[in-house]
Amino acid sequence: MFPPKSLDFMVLFSSCGQLLGFPGQAAYASGNAFLDAMATHRQSLGDNTISMMWTSWRALGMASSTRYIDAELHARGITDITRDEAFVAWERIFKTTTDHAVVLHARPVEADEPLPHPILKDILVRREKAANQTGSSQGGAKETVDAKSLTGKDLEVALTKIITSCVAATLSLPEESVIPNVALLELGMDSVMTVGLRMKLQQALKVKVGPTLIWNCPTVSHLVQHFVKEREA
Repeated sequence: MFPPKSLDFMVLFSSCGQLLGFPGQAAYASGNAFLDAMATHRQSLGDNTISMMWTSWRALGMASSTRYIDAELHARGITDITRDEAFVAWERIFKTTTDHAVVLHARPVEADEPLPHPILKDILVRREKAANQTGSSQGGAKETVDAKSLTGKDLEVALTKIITSCVAATLSLPEESVIPNVALLELGMDSVMTVGLRMKLQQALKVKVGPTLIWNCPTVSHLVQHFVKEREA
């Protein structure tokens, strides 16, 4: 309907989701990747087409009805943007010659927090770690060092202790209330909390935790066995 050079400009609304790997959105990512490729193709033919790969617009669209999206963004090291920020970005992008651009905020991460996603490595800002800082993150790091030197039953015990602590912190429960063979769902874990648990596990174990792991390993015991196998692999 609109051949190249028949419009003053064309703007395509894409998403940063296909860059960051949100779970359950393969078709959505494919559709957005097509928009990005079409913008590149039309620009190669001399057209003024731009594909804008947005993060969530705060309290608008799909982001207006779910905490899960915000939690997934946070887990990947980014945040939403305000409507005003979106239009400022739009204006600046229009002054460039690019065919597509990513618009998002990279959130500040803790000094010892694992890199949330490789795509952020050049723009990430880390908070400084206070010399007298104490707390769960340092405790988790110490336990991780100990766990790395363990095998067999000793490794299982150490992992059970670390994972139970992470689950208890996520659910705001005492550690003795977290029974290894009881499903996390039965303990009160919801989809938003699973994102927080993934981040706590990554911080404590210093390993990458996939977005579907908590659903594939529904109990503490399942999680322990998963990380034991990863260690042995």
